[in-house]
Amino acid sequence: MHELAVTNRILRTVLSHARRNRAHRVHRVLLVVSEIADLQPLWLQHYFDKLAAGTRAEGARLEVERVAPEFVCEDCRGRFAMLMSEVDRIACPACGSRRCGMVGTADYTVEEIEVS
Repeated sequence: MHELAVTNRILRTVLSHARRNRAHRVHRVLLVVSEIADLQPLWLQHYFDKLAAGTRAEGARLEVERVAPEFVCEDCRGRFAMLMSEVDRIACPACGSRRCGMVGTADYTVEEIEVS
């Protein structure tokens, strides 16, 4: 059910941009989704299809690009991305410090909207 609320926000964003740009039809939406977000692409598309029925986004395809979360080193301030499967072995690639914290933890971003 988490995906339903998220998809509703995504659709509102997409439709707002489409209206503002006088688009007639939304064809594709690229979502950049953090690996830490518990969002399933299959359910996002399912809910998007249901919610977008009868709007200019009806039939639009959602593309989901997963990205590794970003970390910052507390010692050298270096930033780096790391897969969640490797986070138990976290170490700054620049200085080797293990004192690192996650930054930029947004669950998702509407990166592109393809319209006509």
